[in-house]
Amino acid sequence: MWLARVLLGRAFVCQDAKPYKRAPCSCNIDDCKEAAHKPSAYHSVVGTHKTSSSQRLKFREFIVYEKFCSYPEFLIKYERQ
Repeated sequence: MWLARVLLGRAFVCQDAKPYKRAPCSCNIDDCKEAAHKPSAYHSVVGTHKTSSSQRLKFREFIVYEKFCSYPEFLIKYERQ
Protein backbone atom coordinates (compact mmCIF):
# COMPACT_ATOMS: atom_id res chain seq x y z
CA MET A 1 0.00 0.00 0.00
CA TRP A 2 1.25 3.49 -0.80
CA LEU A 3 0.80 6.52 1.38
CA ALA A 4 0.74 9.53 -0.93
CA ARG A 5 0.76 13.29 -0.64
CA VAL A 6 -1.93 14.85 -2.78
CA LEU A 7 -2.58 18.51 -3.56
CA LEU A 8 -6.32 18.93 -4.16
CA GLY A 9 -6.54 22.68 -4.77
CA ARG A 10 -10.18 23.74 -5.09
CA ALA A 11 -12.08 20.45 -4.89
CA PHE A 12 -15.52 19.74 -6.37
CA VAL A 13 -17.49 17.60 -3.89
CA CYS A 14 -19.54 14.98 -5.73
CA GLN A 15 -22.16 12.73 -4.11
CA ASP A 16 -23.27 11.01 -7.33
CA ALA A 17 -21.23 8.68 -9.53
CA LYS A 18 -20.27 10.70 -12.62
CA PRO A 19 -17.54 9.80 -15.13
CA TYR A 20 -15.69 13.14 -15.19
CA LYS A 21 -12.81 13.18 -17.69
CA ARG A 22 -11.49 16.31 -15.99
CA ALA A 23 -12.61 18.50 -13.12
CA PRO A 24 -15.92 20.22 -13.95
CA CYS A 25 -16.21 23.94 -14.59
CA SER A 26 -18.34 26.25 -12.46
CA CYS A 27 -21.54 25.06 -14.18
CA ASN A 28 -20.70 21.44 -13.11
CA ILE A 29 -20.57 20.09 -16.67
CA ASP A 30 -17.64 17.90 -17.71
CA ASP A 31 -17.32 19.06 -21.32
CA CYS A 32 -18.48 22.69 -21.03
CA LYS A 33 -18.02 24.73 -24.23
CA GLU A 34 -18.44 28.18 -22.64
CA ALA A 35 -15.27 30.20 -23.18
CA ALA A 36 -15.98 32.25 -20.05
CA HIS A 37 -15.80 29.08 -17.91
CA LYS A 38 -12.32 28.04 -19.07
CA PRO A 39 -10.09 27.03 -17.35
CA SER A 40 -11.86 24.71 -14.94
CA ALA A 41 -13.05 26.29 -11.71
CA TYR A 42 -12.04 23.10 -9.85
CA HIS A 43 -8.74 21.27 -9.64
CA SER A 44 -9.95 17.92 -8.28
CA VAL A 45 -13.04 15.90 -7.35
CA VAL A 46 -13.86 14.46 -3.91
CA GLY A 47 -16.39 11.61 -3.84
CA THR A 48 -18.35 11.47 -0.60
CA HIS A 49 -21.07 9.14 0.59
CA LYS A 50 -24.71 9.74 -0.22
CA THR A 51 -27.19 10.40 2.54
CA SER A 52 -29.29 7.31 1.76
CA SER A 53 -27.94 4.08 3.24
CA SER A 54 -28.56 2.07 0.04
CA GLN A 55 -25.89 3.85 -2.04
CA ARG A 56 -22.96 4.67 0.22
CA LEU A 57 -19.33 4.84 -0.71
CA LYS A 58 -17.22 2.80 1.65
CA PHE A 59 -14.37 5.32 1.51
CA ARG A 60 -13.99 8.94 0.43
CA GLU A 61 -12.37 9.14 -2.99
CA PHE A 62 -9.94 11.84 -4.08
CA ILE A 63 -9.43 12.29 -7.84
CA VAL A 64 -6.75 14.57 -9.29
CA TYR A 65 -6.26 15.09 -13.01
CA GLU A 66 -2.67 16.34 -13.13
CA LYS A 67 0.16 13.95 -12.36
CA PHE A 68 2.24 16.61 -10.62
CA CYS A 69 -0.47 17.03 -7.93
CA SER A 70 0.35 13.73 -6.20
CA TYR A 71 3.36 11.61 -5.40
CA PRO A 72 3.93 8.47 -3.33
CA GLU A 73 5.74 9.16 -0.08
CA PHE A 74 5.85 5.86 1.82
CA LEU A 75 5.48 2.20 0.87
CA ILE A 76 3.68 0.34 3.66
CA LYS A 77 4.22 -3.43 3.72
CA TYR A 78 2.02 -5.67 5.82
CA GLU A 79 0.82 -9.26 5.95
CA ARG A 80 -2.70 -10.37 6.75
CA GLN A 81 -3.02 -13.08 9.35
